Amino acid sequence: NYFRDKSRIIKLPRRLSEVSVKVREFINRYQAERGEKPPVKTICEALEFSEEEVVRAMEVSGTVSLDSVASTGEDETTSLYAILPDQSDEFENFETREALKIAMQDFSEIERKIIAYRFVDELSQSEIAKRLGVSQMFVSRMERSLLERLKSKLKNSI
Repeated sequence: NYFRDKSRIIKLPRRLSEVSVKVREFINRYQAERGEKPPVKTICEALEFSEEEVVRAMEVSGTVSLDSVASTGEDETTSLYAILPDQSDEFENFETREALKIAMQDFSEIERKIIAYRFVDELSQSEIAKRLGVSQMFVSRMERSLLERLKSKLKNSI
């Protein structure tokens, strides 16, 4: 009961949790005996719950582990984790890179280095200044100016 009540992110009413456990257990037993899922009416009659209670219980018990096996079609299986889409959108990243390349076409070599050091290599302004042999104040002013130019160019390209 403790884990049922405390381990979920989304809190379910206690009655619904109890019904869900009983329904799941009945379905598992029924499948083991007959090799198929029971109809809702059969579950209702066996457990003496209303159809609404059984359906709601079946809906909330749909949690699936990412390590569980999924069929990929041709008698091949893999984990759900392996087939879930990646949250990074490669097409969006490609479009962003291309837009930045176009916007930075007229940047000088030093301006491109400042952008790359700052936003790709994630160096501090002081570290960039040391690498380029300039002052940190110069890097700060250039960064501000370059970002304004990029902002303006990207805004106009959309």
